[in-house]
Amino acid sequence: RQGDTNRAIPLLERGLDAIRAGNSPLWFPRIASALGYAQVLSGRIEAGLGNLERAVERSAAMKLIGAHALLLACLGEGYLRAGRVEEARRVADDARALAREHRERGNEGWSLRLGAEVALAASPPDVRAAREQAQAALDLLKSGPSAEDVQIAELRVSQAEAALQVAQNNLADARIVAPFAGVVAAVNVRAGEPASSVL
Repeated sequence: RQGDTNRAIPLLERGLDAIRAGNSPLWFPRIASALGYAQVLSGRIEAGLGNLERAVERSAAMKLIGAHALLLACLGEGYLRAGRVEEARRVADDARALAREHRERGNEGWSLRLGAEVALAASPPDVRAAREQAQAALDLLKSGPSAEDVQIAELRVSQAEAALQVAQNNLADARIVAPFAGVVAAVNVRAGEPASSVL
């Protein structure tokens, strides 16, 4: 919820390009979600919602359960900022249930906080539900992380670092070689687009 979105957005866009170029689809949901969330925070709501929705759809299609609750919570935040309160409520509830099921306490806390904001944005505002969810989020935060939470977070950092290295290596190794000598008359592909899509 903080940071320099104007600096983050181009970096995340390059990250998506690297994922596409390196054919690393497992990382698409996380990077697309981060990009969409940054776009929403910077006021580019429609573009952000598109990336957030694609991230959730791809994650579900690939059956990536780990941290799916976080993707849902980010999408819910986007819906809330777009004024789509009922969709935000539904997604926040789904995120909270999934986070509880998979014991993702941080994501559960985020979804509880989001649920409180959604309750306040409802018409009329549901102040009681907002207070209950905000209190539950605070209680969860005060209880601190479990040893399992710390291990999961450390593992996710290691996975992200490894995926970044793979994507950077794939991008560095990407070459186009023609089977004969000649002159390139036109380039009909954009950066990040797989070359096979133009054949």
